[in-house]
Amino acid sequence: MLYVLLGMAIRHGIQDNLEAIFNEIHESNMSKLDNGRPIYNEAGKVMKSNNYKKPNLENIIYGNH
Repeated sequence: MLYVLLGMAIRHGIQDNLEAIFNEIHESNMSKLDNGRPIYNEAGKVMKSNNYKKPNLENIIYGNH
């Protein structure tokens, strides 16, 4: 998986931003938690908390950060 991921990053020219992209996505995923705990719906799906922040990859990829 890592080989494919890195190849895709190189193909799209984002290899120099991988750490920032990973960090932005991780921060977004962690913002789904409520006091450090996931919120589940009736079907067991993890829901987003009120603290959810969508990742802003455009700023990283296009240099607006």
